[in-house]
Amino acid sequence: MTTNFPVQDVNSRAVYGSNRAASFIRDAMAGTNSLDVVVFGDSNAGSDGLNGYAYGWQVALSSIGIQTYATPLLHAASSDGANNRSGGFFGSFVKSRWTGNNTSGAVGTINTLSYAVNTLGDGDADDFNNYLGSSSFDIRSYAFTYDPQFLIGGATYTSPANGTCVEISGGDPLTEGSGIGQVPLQYRTVYGKFTTTGGRFRLRAMKGANTLIAGSSADISTAGGFGYATATLNFTTPNSAVENTRVVCSWDGYNALGVWTPTGPVAILWHSIIKQSGKGFSVNCLNYYGGRTTTQLATTATNGGKVFESFLKELRERQIAAGGSGRVIWWHNSGINGGETSSAWTTGVSTIIDKVRSVWSSLGYPASDLAFVVSPTHPTNSGAAGDEGWSQRGAQVVRGGIDWIQGNNGYASNGVTFVNISALISAQQLNERNLYSYYQDAKYESHLRASPVTQSSGAGCVVAYGDGTQSPGGAIYSSDFSNNPTISNNGYIVVCTLMTQAILAN
Repeated sequence: MTTNFPVQDVNSRAVYGSNRAASFIRDAMAGTNSLDVVVFGDSNAGSDGLNGYAYGWQVALSSIGIQTYATPLLHAASSDGANNRSGGFFGSFVKSRWTGNNTSGAVGTINTLSYAVNTLGDGDADDFNNYLGSSSFDIRSYAFTYDPQFLIGGATYTSPANGTCVEISGGDPLTEGSGIGQVPLQYRTVYGKFTTTGGRFRLRAMKGANTLIAGSSADISTAGGFGYATATLNFTTPNSAVENTRVVCSWDGYNALGVWTPTGPVAILWHSIIKQSGKGFSVNCLNYYGGRTTTQLATTATNGGKVFESFLKELRERQIAAGGSGRVIWWHNSGINGGETSSAWTTGVSTIIDKVRSVWSSLGYPASDLAFVVSPTHPTNSGAAGDEGWSQRGAQVVRGGIDWIQGNNGYASNGVTFVNISALISAQQLNERNLYSYYQDAKYESHLRASPVTQSSGAGCVVAYGDGTQSPGGAIYSSDFSNNPTISNNGYIVVCTLMTQAILAN
């Protein structure tokens, strides 16, 4: 396992600063350790719905032989609000589903935390909201305003059979293994704790629509004082030699009554599925927020509160549970929005890095397990739709970023790598390879192409899924690599592949 992280120019044209991220990737390639990548940025983090840089990172890491060890760490619920989109990044083979505000189920009604605070005036919700930090909900997981799922005290709720869940489709290595199933997995939920007694829930893992594989043997209590904790359920995927087996995991009953029906107060923040033992990678999109400047993204990170903290804590703890040491690469990309200057970009990125480090340190984690990769937005052509003057400003931001990482500020010597995407692929090359996005059948260069076939409608691009479907409501689908865009026709995959190769070139 590599422990030395020298500071050097990995590639004088494109990559500067620390090679800690390169060391993390190499160890994951060698199978000696695991890696979680956190994607944090503007609309390019998840554009256009299914793809974006989050998907680009996943394909790039998979293409160099690293296996996935977990689904993305997924939010449990979402509030409707400004900048809502039809999708986000949930990982190949993965479906995430949640209920929204004041939603009726097979039994009872469930809410988002903000609805319980602002509309119902529930005391438990208000107290838990204050504990988390209400400003923390500016974080937008997959472009939806993050909001924990919340069941008020004394109420019971069971979702219908297509309710809140994390689902892995048949064919995923997480469920199929060598093709006959029998893969030991673990379902994990991060839940809230209250001073009020009586709250309880159980976890379920199911085959297909609703056939129980495993379930919690006893109630999980939400009492014990304000805080958050993780509940887990170990199970083994069924034999699937003759069928592709969907695995569905849920905490809210999932149309099964009796002992499976939760009673409030219950708040669920995050959930995911991991291998019980297995090294590899996972890519996790924490913030995907269209139109945001680096300054605004820095404010989001600064105000992240316990939502931000709980995400990093669970990310590390679940990786360790699966056999890794808890390594994380935080990747940040921004710059094109709002007429941004080089000083604003470097100040904002510095603020984000400092915040993440501070939370990481407060949790008692070693700095050597945390790396950063930062990059200004991909290059654009002058006068192009969506350019926002970036074709001129981008060069200045890049120059400022290089000066910043090479300056005597301690970032390069503490695990930060700067990538100049424009040195890896130019605006002319992106244009010639048809790698820019299309809105209303016209090129829109602030985004990259995320689908091999242009599908557009109205003011925004219709999300094109690999299996030809679109996501209804809160159900977000992602299909397998074989159906999704390939390296050659997806701009985000191209950039992430080039970036990964450049980072490793030392």
